[in-house]
Amino acid sequence: MSFVISRARIRPEAGAYALRPLAAGDYGLHQLLWKLYPDKTEFLFREVNLGHYYVVSSSAPEASRTPARLFSLETKPYNPVLSNGDILSFMLRACATVFRDGKRHDIVQDARSRGDTRVRMEIANAVGPAWLARKGASGGFEVIQTTVNAYEQRSSTQERTGHHVRFSTLDFSGILKVTDPGQMFATLTAGLGRAKAFGAGLMLVRRIH
Repeated sequence: MSFVISRARIRPEAGAYALRPLAAGDYGLHQLLWKLYPDKTEFLFREVNLGHYYVVSSSAPEASRTPARLFSLETKPYNPVLSNGDILSFMLRACATVFRDGKRHDIVQDARSRGDTRVRMEIANAVGPAWLARKGASGGFEVIQTTVNAYEQRSSTQERTGHHVRFSTLDFSGILKVTDPGQMFATLTAGLGRAKAFGAGLMLVRRIH
């Protein structure tokens, strides 16, 4: 399967009506980006800031599919050349969870429930790197250095059905080493963690040397 990476930016002249889906939070944002693609296209996305997104997808987006050409797009093939030992810087927004007592739990809240009394960001920087290291062991990379820059508890409601979801995200940045190029590419295109439909999971990388 081939992939593309796109930078999608909402045009400054977009009207308030066209942007109504954003009022539904992460649900609405996913639906807004989904309109760029043919049916059954798989994609991951990361919100850089309001109205500015990076998207990795299995089909190219089409700005004409959105109302009044809502987005401006820059798209190119996504096929990074990876080798064992490559050193990459990375950014990742992930919904990091642990399975315990038959349920999925946010790793920060899980630590708090087991007696960790530190503030949430201190907990995030204690448990987040360990979670990412475990993902790297099966995901084709080794974490050399990482920091959790933000922890956010999020909620979103689907306007049509009223379905409500709650989840948390951690924003990582750091440096990694590629240990399995094929598996690393799979990680970059399939994502890490949960809540991928809501803007989590896409790891953005840049070669250092």
